[in-house]
Amino acid sequence: MKPAALAFIAAVLLYLPTAEYGIVQDDRAIIAANPAAHGIGAALRAFDEPYWPPESGAGLYRPVTILSYAVDWTLSGEGQGGCI
Repeated sequence: MKPAALAFIAAVLLYLPTAEYGIVQDDRAIIAANPAAHGIGAALRAFDEPYWPPESGAGLYRPVTILSYAVDWTLSGEGQGGCI
């Protein structure tokens, strides 16, 4: 077996159990409570917004990260009862 294939299989096996965890820790503020992370259009409209919610006082700027969360949210069907 090629080393790359072995590394891929190991990574999948190590992270597979995390699929059951759902939304944890800071995911609640950054994803679950952030409308910009609930749709690709919303993420694009909020491209100039900070990563953390304004009330947190943190000012990180990560628009591509929020966009990736929006893609995940959309593909997982979160709005239709799916899970992240």
